[in-house]
Amino acid sequence: MMNLTWKIVPHIKLLDCEKKEIAELKNMHWSYGIDSQMNWMNDNIKDFDLHLMGSNEKQKLVAYMTIVRLSVSFDGGKEDALGVGGVCVNKNIEHRGYGRCLVQEANNFISQEGLKGLLLCKDGLVDFYKKCGWQNVVFSEAYVADKPFSYRIMAYPNLIGCQSVLIDRNF
Repeated sequence: MMNLTWKIVPHIKLLDCEKKEIAELKNMHWSYGIDSQMNWMNDNIKDFDLHLMGSNEKQKLVAYMTIVRLSVSFDGGKEDALGVGGVCVNKNIEHRGYGRCLVQEANNFISQEGLKGLLLCKDGLVDFYKKCGWQNVVFSEAYVADKPFSYRIMAYPNLIGCQSVLIDRNF
């Protein structure tokens, strides 16, 4: 496994060439087209949301995720949290431990910030995130950006059990 260089960049400081490189990497996993990826980023990522980027020795982006600021309500109690989304690794180096390294970098950042991390997860990825220290949130109902949410919600660093989860925005 190659060593990666990690950096966290606020969206407002992201260079156009970095946006394009992110869009190309994301498009390997979600084939909506580069323009669509760029438009989604511009429409949904706020100025002070973060891009966690891992580059190889040739300075090529090979691992990526967004870390966005959220307002969350668990059974009516509001708190700030960090949402992890768009998690991906270059398809040419998948299944070699880079995804775990990426999530570990995010875990370290979340811990340093002293906030809870949340991610929206499909069933097929739950085991991967559990291996990375994330746990299922047990809930009866959930809403993301005022829309019912029926997939999994996972949290880092600790398990949360509640009746309702309200997350202010999609990520």
